[in-house]
Formats: sequence, structure tokens, C-alpha cells
Amino acid sequence: GIISTVAGTGEVGYSGDGGPGDKAMLREPNDCFLDGKGGLLIADIQDQRIRRLDTATGIISTFAGNGEKERTGDGKPALKASFLGSRAVCMDSKGNTYVAEREGNGVRKIDSNGIMSTVAGNGERGYEGDGGPALTATWGSPKALRCDAQDNVVVVDTENHAIRLIHADTGIVTTIAGGRSGGEGDGGPATEAAMDRPHGCGIDAQGNIYVADSNNHRVRVVGV
Repeated sequence: GIISTVAGTGEVGYSGDGGPGDKAMLREPNDCFLDGKGGLLIADIQDQRIRRLDTATGIISTFAGNGEKERTGDGKPALKASFLGSRAVCMDSKGNTYVAEREGNGVRKIDSNGIMSTVAGNGERGYEGDGGPALTATWGSPKALRCDAQDNVVVVDTENHAIRLIHADTGIVTTIAGGRSGGEGDGGPATEAAMDRPHGCGIDAQGNIYVADSNNHRVRVVGV
């Protein structure tokens, strides 16, 4: 197939909203997600924003974030709120958008009405809180996330070497794989396995979770 650029000029910056995506400037985009409504959401991490590319028209806009590098704005429209490291983005079946905050050590949510809130992390870095509310738990620079078929949020908690799940119905967080540094554990329970700084994940139609186990130079799968 033929490759082309749909967003970004190759120069570092923040510009171009309202115009063609390939004439706009980005700053280290780290993730993207098709929203199912004709848009490509882009985690523009160093611009501290989520951008949206209309795949039909090619026009780019800012979907969330005011560009300030801080963790503020809960309860406000997403464009007036700020991120602390907007590293990854996904959307659930109800139109809620989730953003993994690398430096913010948690997860933010933009609801279907465009209002920002925090759903995971108290802002401190750590690895505590499993079995309790994700909001009061501590996290270690999460770098990826995806929603499963039940709208649970699967989070790659990179520096904790863990895959954690935020339950959609309760907001409770649990570790579903890893939780310690290493490479062993294949063939056994995922919660007894070790990982080494995982950076990405994907979920198939059966609910199997594929994990990019970065420093182990492997792709692992957590079966249903």
C-alpha cells in the first residue's frame, strides 16, 4: 500500500486547528484511536492535548486540553481543562473518552457531553489501592489504555510492570496481570507473572488482552 501523512508537518509545535491535518503542527503524538464517528483522536502529549482529525474532511481540531501542563479542570468543559502528560487515548461504547496521564499518574475522562473528570489516580506515583476506588489508587506513569467490550478500562501501568483494570460499574481497580519486574510466568496465572515496563495493549473480540512487554522484547497475551 501507499503511505502518506494525514496529520503533522514534521515540525514541532501547536498550530493548524480548523485547517487540514497535514498542515498542522503536533508535538510528539504518542497514540491514536478511531472514535467510530469519523474521527481519529490523537494523544498530542507534549502539547498536553487530545486532537481530533476528521477522517472525511481531513480537518484537525483540539478535542481536549488547554495546553497547560497541569492536572486541573475537573467539572469543566474539556477544552478548558488541562493534562499532565496526555500519553494515550481511547473511547468506550457510550462515547466517553479516556486519557492516560503519564506524569499525572492516572486516567482522565471526557464524558459524552465534553466534561472533564478524573477517574483514576490521586496524582501521586506509587502502586497501591487495588480492590478500592481507582480514583484514590496510585499509579506508575501509565502509558496506554483501551476499553473492553464491557466498557472496563484496561490500563498499562508501565512503571509498576502491571496491567490494571478499572471496572465500569464500580470504579474499582484490580491488577489483572504482572505487578513486578521480570519476564517469567508464561503458562501460569497472569497475576503471578512478571513484566518489564509494558508500553501498549490491544483487546480482541474475544476479550484477550495483548500487551507490548517492552523491556522483555515480547508481546504477551492475557487470556480470558
